[in-house]
Amino acid sequence: MPLAQLLIGFSVFSILIFIINSLLKSTLKNSDCSTRAGALLLFALLILQLIHGDYLQSASDSINHPAYKLALFTIAPAFYFYSRGILTLERNYPTSQLLHFAPLIIAPFLSLDNALPLAFLIGSVYLLWLTFKVYRLKEQRKRFKWELIALASLFVIALLVINLVLLRTIIGEQTFFNLYAVLIGLALFVALLADLHFPMFSADIAEAVQITYAESTLTSVDCEKTLTQLTKLLEVDKVYRNESLNLTQLAQSLNLSSHQLSELINSHLHKSFSRYLREYRIAEAKQLLLSEPNSSVLSIGLAVGFTSQSNFYAAFSDIEGLPPAKYRKQNQLLNT
Repeated sequence: MPLAQLLIGFSVFSILIFIINSLLKSTLKNSDCSTRAGALLLFALLILQLIHGDYLQSASDSINHPAYKLALFTIAPAFYFYSRGILTLERNYPTSQLLHFAPLIIAPFLSLDNALPLAFLIGSVYLLWLTFKVYRLKEQRKRFKWELIALASLFVIALLVINLVLLRTIIGEQTFFNLYAVLIGLALFVALLADLHFPMFSADIAEAVQITYAESTLTSVDCEKTLTQLTKLLEVDKVYRNESLNLTQLAQSLNLSSHQLSELINSHLHKSFSRYLREYRIAEAKQLLLSEPNSSVLSIGLAVGFTSQSNFYAAFSDIEGLPPAKYRKQNQLLNT
């Protein structure tokens, strides 16, 4: 099946991109449990796809190798710990949580006929947990659009994989592994696309989680008055131009705690602090791109508070749907 081989190659390529991106951001050097679980998940998927490729290309017995079964049983708990870090804001877990990886002890000794249904049964339990956690965020759904579509796509792919195992004896082993490799490739494609288009998605979800699960911190705050002060700081004083501005600093200017300011922005403006700040920076950047045609895109990005060209380009594309240089070119043509 050419499509399976194509997506296996894409899987290997995209996993390498994820890993290189993490190393460039130094997220693996000083990482929390969630980040390490994400790296482990990618490694397990890489092993699966390499073995799928070998099996489908040469009809070898590689799918019965202990490494395949270990990778198979690694995916569910690794995905659980990765998701848990985002959806519960936990940075590290007690050692007892390693029991989630206990099935790996028996994995190499199981036959493939037993290993596949057991691994996917365990995976379905974690999927139910994840469904419940995401459902709890329903009140925040107005803040997300295409991001939730990407997340829903991953849910659908996971459900298809689980049902695929149930049909394995009917469709045959060769067809099963072809389809399994295709679905893994599609899942990685969706994940890569989401990461490129929504680079701040994890941070935005974390703030939504904080608001959803925490008790209100605004009972003693005059929200309308504070929102007016916040607007003045950004629109008149233009504090967003300070590249080192963070939630804590801005909260102190308003005599709030960082949790109070985060909740205020989330609950009243329906967006995260980072998104709120990016929108102000991009709004001024749009004006400067047209009013200062001789200024470089990088200099404009730095002038409005971004720390690098890559951050500026990612934020601009996320909010406007196109890179700043293209935005300038299109609008200059319209004005001529």
